Amino acid sequence: MRKTLVLDFDGTIANTWKPALGMLRERYGVSASINRIKDYNITSNPGFEGLSYSQIRPIFAEVLRRDAVELEDHTIPKRLARLRRYYKPFLCTNSPAEKEDISRFLRENGIEVGYIAKFQDSCAKARVRAGAIVDDNEEVVMACANAGMHAILYSQPWNEGLRRRRSHKNISIANGWYDVECILMERMGITMGQRGRLMHNER
Repeated sequence: MRKTLVLDFDGTIANTWKPALGMLRERYGVSASINRIKDYNITSNPGFEGLSYSQIRPIFAEVLRRDAVELEDHTIPKRLARLRRYYKPFLCTNSPAEKEDISRFLRENGIEVGYIAKFQDSCAKARVRAGAIVDDNEEVVMACANAGMHAILYSQPWNEGLRRRRSHKNISIANGWYDVECILMERMGITMGQRGRLMHNER
């Protein structure tokens, strides 16, 4: 029986942060680089002084609407296609982008999900009944782990604190989508040899 897999969007599937920072530099003179963002609450980081969340948040929707966004990893479509044998992926996000723009981005990049759910509160994901979640927000990952879900923290500069602690039995760290696939396959009991045969059959 396939398990439900919850996927985040911004910073996990879509690299919206890089073009958003570029637009924030042009529009507001933001000086921060992506590697210097150490807090998911973006206004708490140096370089964003004087900016409000209401000014920053729409930028993430705008870059997606302008087709300025790339995948976090170009291998995501193939990896999710293999994972769909064992999981039912769906997108759960509080992205400011319109659902239609998110859907178009996924479709154009060959990513298939069961449906897209949008929440105002990211930590509401912890109330979803799922086998696993992949997210870059450490608060969401911790909330989901505490709810009994297997939570995969997708490594980004802003979640370094939780990566250092690694203090929860339900949390795994993924340093890229290769790790995401390996972790999820292992949880379903799929061996390295079986994964190799799956990839061989795709050629």
